[in-house]
Amino acid sequence: KPEDAIRKYKDALERGNDLPQIWYNLGNAYLQAGDFKLAVSALERAKKTAPDAAGVRQQLGYAYYRAGTHEKAEAEYRHVLDLDARNWVATSGLGVVLMSRFLANPTLGDLHQQAIVLWEKSLKLNGNQPQVRRLLDRYRTMPKIKIDPRTGLPRDPRLGE
Repeated sequence: KPEDAIRKYKDALERGNDLPQIWYNLGNAYLQAGDFKLAVSALERAKKTAPDAAGVRQQLGYAYYRAGTHEKAEAEYRHVLDLDARNWVATSGLGVVLMSRFLANPTLGDLHQQAIVLWEKSLKLNGNQPQVRRLLDRYRTMPKIKIDPRTGLPRDPRLGE
């Protein structure tokens, strides 16, 4: 149970075991409990002492995504990919972040294609990702969204333009 794990890792920290692995584990326990802001906080502490630990940065990207802070999630995933371009988890995670940003603001049309490319790359790195396959099936053939140049907003397809 995540609550037991949280208590265990907080106890370890109170005893002076201020290690990045304990902060990482605490962050993961908060993720499992659905407390994304506390997960971010714990994982940021782990990152301070292990700034290039790909696992920490990858989980931090996921925590930021779940907390709704997509720009920071994107930065964390990109950092992981700078460390290891073959990290399929960060590759697919970055695709999810970019697609979420696109869906929130369709004027960012290039993010849609970037997400598709990332998911395809992720599947080449690890073909056993049924969820990524479903995302590709769902979003690969999205109709092109036309932007009204006067307003900068998506055009209503029902208007026939």
